[in-house]
This record gives sequence, structure tokens and C-alpha cells, in this order.
Amino acid sequence: MMAEDVTILKTFTVRGEATGTRYDGLFDAENRKLEAARKKLPFYYSSEKKEKVMLSRAKNESMRVKHYVDLLVKDDKVKLDLMKRHKLTEAQYYDLLAKFNQRNFAVMYYLTDVELLSLLYHFYEMNADQ
Repeated sequence: MMAEDVTILKTFTVRGEATGTRYDGLFDAENRKLEAARKKLPFYYSSEKKEKVMLSRAKNESMRVKHYVDLLVKDDKVKLDLMKRHKLTEAQYYDLLAKFNQRNFAVMYYLTDVELLSLLYHFYEMNADQ
């Protein structure tokens, strides 16, 4: 009988970011409905009808982004906490927030407060020190 060879390997840590997020594809149906609702209005609609449709679209969009705006734009607590935690200037904070918005545009308006904050804090954790 042969003896086992044992090799002890050094410990290593892998740091990185998964491509995409856990929410990728989760809200595709809602986003398709939203795109369909944004299609160009028929030319034969009266200007009054077009205005009504455009007003309705604006109201729906406002309701859709209200949650995000209330949590991240109107309330400074999150901004100040992230700036302090990562030693960011206000300009750096907003640059990273713009990148966050570009990367998570398809999902960020559908998430709960906790999910959105978790995604935002994780994003800053991964990108603030670069």
C-alpha cells in the first residue's frame, strides 16, 4: 500500500467583483413594458391627446424614481456616511454615484430600501479606493 503525499498550500484571498449583479435579468419584463410605453406617439393623435399621454408618462416616471430620489438624493445621511467611510470629496462621491447609476439603471428603481442600500454600499466598497 502506498503512503499519501500531503502538501500544505499557502492561504490566499481572491478579491474581485462578479460580472453583473444578483439582480441581472430579474426586472427584464418590467423594463420591456417601460420601453414599450415610451414609444413614439402616432402622428394622428390630437395635440391635446398627446399632451395627456405625455403627462401620464411623466407622472409614471416620477412615481417610479421617487423611492430612489427620496433615499439617495433628498436625504444626506447616506451620502455623508459613504463620504466619511471612504474619505471621499463630494465630487468623488457624485462621480461614483453616476457610475453606480449607469451600471444599475435597469434594476435600481425596483429595489427596496435595504436592497438598494446594500447594492450601493457594496458598489462603493469595491470602487471607492480605486
